[in-house]
Amino acid sequence: MPMLFANPLEMEKVRLLGAKFAHHSMRFVSRQAEDLHLAYSIATCDGSPCLYVFNVSDKGFVVVSGEDCVKPILGYSTEGTFDALNIADGLGFMFETYRYEIRHIREHNIEATADIVGEWSRLASDGSIRSARRSGRTSFARNGLAPKQLL
Repeated sequence: MPMLFANPLEMEKVRLLGAKFAHHSMRFVSRQAEDLHLAYSIATCDGSPCLYVFNVSDKGFVVVSGEDCVKPILGYSTEGTFDALNIADGLGFMFETYRYEIRHIREHNIEATADIVGEWSRLASDGSIRSARRSGRTSFARNGLAPKQLL
């Protein structure tokens, strides 16, 4: 599988991928990109997009990366809509962190990992992605802080 180098993505392509994700993972009936409405976007200081937030009708929202060297789906909700005028401090901090990381990736021409390339490929083909979540047990085992009887 070819490696990707930092490439900003156009909004319409990202919106189509967001629609595929919404259909597959959020159980949204429609697969049409027209059913996703841009609610918010963040760009680097040169104007290149970092991420897009699309409302999925009134069924939730999806945060899609504007950069193909990071994971495609940065977050989503299956409830309510995203209000750009009322962004929680924690979410604003997360968005700024993504902006910083994406700017760094672009400035240093960092390649996407094979896992990230695979996620973009799965998203484009059927709307699925591999979950980035890990169970608490995995985390405990990894950091060695869990009592032995829990492992």
